[in-house]
Amino acid sequence: MTGEVTEIVGEINKELINSRNHVAIVVADRSREHYHAKTTEEYSVIQGNLRVYKDGEPTELKENETIVIEPGVHHWVEGDET
Repeated sequence: MTGEVTEIVGEINKELINSRNHVAIVVADRSREHYHAKTTEEYSVIQGNLRVYKDGEPTELKENETIVIEPGVHHWVEGDET
């Protein structure tokens, strides 16, 4: 992965929205490659397009589409909304 990393993350207090899950709003041109040892992560596109790489394999998402990242899967995203 090359290029500048631009990722804005807004954490949301899950008690404020009555959620059992951790919730964050992310605006990303590009995130760093990373993984979560125990956490399942879900990306849902609310505006624009998002390319999600799971173990190097890209998936294109459009508005109202969702992808799940399982624990241990290396991943990063590229978006077009910043």
